[in-house]
Amino acid sequence: MKIYYKFNEDLEVNAGSSVFAKGMIKADKFDLEVSIGSSCTITLSSDYLNVNLSSGSMLTLYEEQILQI
Repeated sequence: MKIYYKFNEDLEVNAGSSVFAKGMIKADKFDLEVSIGSSCTITLSSDYLNVNLSSGSMLTLYEEQILQI
C-alpha cells in the first residue's frame, strides 16, 4: 500500500504493520505511535517529537533536526 500526503503531523503504526518513508517527513510538531508488533522506519525533520512505543514494536528514526524530545 502506498500513502501520499501533503501535510502530516502524526503517524500511527499498529497491528503488525510495517511503514517506511522514502523521503524526509518535515513538520514543526510530530506525534508518532508504534505499537502491537509493528515497525516504522522514517527520516524526520521536526522541532518537537512525541513518541509512544509499545507491545513489541520497533522504530528506526533518522533525524535531521530535532530540538526537543
